[in-house]
Amino acid sequence: MLTALTVEFDAVEDQLAGCRWGQKDDIGTQYRMGWVDGTPWQVALAEIGRGNDGAAVVAAKAVQLFTPRMVMFVGVAGALKEDVALGDVVVATKVYAVHGGKEDAGGFRARPSAWQLAHDLDQLARRTRKSDWTGKLDAGASAPGVHFEPVAVGEVVLNSSSSPLRDQLRAHYEDAVAIEMESAGMARAVQMSGACPALTVRGISDRADGAKHVVDRRGGQAFAARNAAAFAIGMIRGLEGREPGRAVAPPQAATAPRSTASRSGGPRPRPPRRDAWSAGEVVDVGGADYLLEGEGLVRRGSLADGSARELRGRALRVGTAEARGRQRFVWLRRVDVMDDRGRFAQEALSALRHEHLLLGKLAPRPGLPTVGVHRVLGPRSALLSLAWPGAGREAIGAAPTLSEAYRQTGPLPGGLLHRVLPAFADLADALGDLHRAGFAHRCLEPDAVLLVDGGALRLRDLGLAFRSPAPGEGPAAHRAPEQWPGDFRPHQVGAATDVFQLASLTYWLTSGTAPDTEAVVPVRVHAPDAPASLERLLGAALDDDPAARPTGPALAEGLRQSAADLRATAQGRTDGSGTAAEGAAAC
Repeated sequence: MLTALTVEFDAVEDQLAGCRWGQKDDIGTQYRMGWVDGTPWQVALAEIGRGNDGAAVVAAKAVQLFTPRMVMFVGVAGALKEDVALGDVVVATKVYAVHGGKEDAGGFRARPSAWQLAHDLDQLARRTRKSDWTGKLDAGASAPGVHFEPVAVGEVVLNSSSSPLRDQLRAHYEDAVAIEMESAGMARAVQMSGACPALTVRGISDRADGAKHVVDRRGGQAFAARNAAAFAIGMIRGLEGREPGRAVAPPQAATAPRSTASRSGGPRPRPPRRDAWSAGEVVDVGGADYLLEGEGLVRRGSLADGSARELRGRALRVGTAEARGRQRFVWLRRVDVMDDRGRFAQEALSALRHEHLLLGKLAPRPGLPTVGVHRVLGPRSALLSLAWPGAGREAIGAAPTLSEAYRQTGPLPGGLLHRVLPAFADLADALGDLHRAGFAHRCLEPDAVLLVDGGALRLRDLGLAFRSPAPGEGPAAHRAPEQWPGDFRPHQVGAATDVFQLASLTYWLTSGTAPDTEAVVPVRVHAPDAPASLERLLGAALDDDPAARPTGPALAEGLRQSAADLRATAQGRTDGSGTAAEGAAAC
């Protein structure tokens, strides 16, 4: 969705849930990402300023960046017809670029360019009933009219009932009911891409008759923008299961919190729940509504024997006031048994309950997940919710995973590494609590470890702790040798497996690449500034033989010693032959 003005941007954003600042295109356009709650649809929203040229450039870049299902321009316009009231919504069935023509002694002769609305989008808009969108408007307000008519698009703001431009519109574009300044550029760019359809939705903010400034002071733009945004979002709700134009699937993007309450102070209506378990769906967790988020955070899978379906996703709390005080973000896992005869089905189902019970006994422990809610959804289905911490006092949103927080393409700088190593040592201590209880995680990867406020690390969940070892389990990039299908050694899968995987994560973060378990390259080949003690420690922890690896406590102690060695080396550079500036750079 593209908008020209801040008032238009705000009106659309108010209709979305889970908003966060997302991607930028290569010309610097910043997109606000949000969900149409109760649906699988995500919206990339940008404010781009007035004018067709800018709209064309940004629309073309948006198509390249997102491969969207459709591109919409949502905003305000001036009315050209008396039967179109202030606040009414216009869906542009045709977009005229009105400044094309030839001027000679005989007068102006129009050479119009026009873009027709795709038939399937036209039908989708006409199927959008008042019940689909007027619930988002202020209570008691009369429903605006909706017009399916052409719009005129120029390069100037029209604010006169008698002017050459007004005469030109009457003579050559008599069927246009509104005028604005961006849709022609957007429509041309999207049409040239051939990737998806384009649509214009405008709210009438004035009559383009000389009184625009008066109506604007009375809030005419905000009123019209709100109506246009509500209708546009209502249309998107009708997209489910349909394939308008030459569209492709919408992209996934990480989301972060934004209140779902309207600016008028009231809560949004509760979205319908469905069982599809996809991004944008709302899940009931212990009586509170949670919106499943995107960017690969909603995952589906099946057990090796196909006996159960596993669903996972991060979710954001939404809904009414009674949900206040609940955890803002949660990590949800659900198991649905498909075949009771399957070997692993009941084990996967009961694993959620066992994890919930163990965390209740261990909590609160630094580095371990916070106990949440376990729900039995029936004899063949269960859900486990664990708290996902926030990003910290200085930031909004959910705490990032290691893969989100560290996107380096090379070795981690030493000044950051000496803070990271103690955090990994603390995580080794947390895994020791799990090991002393008789279990091992066995699925440590960058997405399974969260970076919480202050730089501490926390496990997202307990991984495979309550599941029987299986060939090929665990993350491929950090899988221990005893987990690989061709060399599967179930009797050796356990605490030493966690030591290997945690060492592998440390190697990855230090060097910028995961270790090659066939022949582990010394970490200082990739990261020359890493201390020798860390190289020796990781080499031992990544040994092919689980019995030769250090224990969890020994790994923790070694990581702390490596951090101390790194600090001592940096201090020596400062106090020794190097200058203070060189020492600071080394840190």
